[in-house]
Amino acid sequence: ISFTDNLLEGSIPPEYAKLVNLDTLSLSFNLMDGPLASFVFEYEDMVHLDLAHNFFTGTLPDGLHLTEPNLQDLFLENNDLQGTIPDTFANVDWKRLHLNGNNFGGTIPRKINAPHLEELK
Repeated sequence: ISFTDNLLEGSIPPEYAKLVNLDTLSLSFNLMDGPLASFVFEYEDMVHLDLAHNFFTGTLPDGLHLTEPNLQDLFLENNDLQGTIPDTFANVDWKRLHLNGNNFGGTIPRKINAPHLEELK
């Protein structure tokens, strides 16, 4: 599903939780806000998750690698996220990971260096 650049507002609709076989979700370049819905990190088949360039708030879940074993691309740049980058991010075989333009504190997990990593921002 891609609803990129559509001026969508509000939070991610809870009905999206029912799309259990989703492997791509792109909601970038919209006006969405509020905390990230926890279910977006629970799609077992998710490969590409793009929520960049919105106004999402809150923190990232620490157990991301346990619920989305196929996730390769995570784009969260240019939101209003805060907290720390979870240490469990070091356990994911990332291809592209974009976290820039948020309010993260702390350190970047030392082992984020997946064998297939092409982009880290």
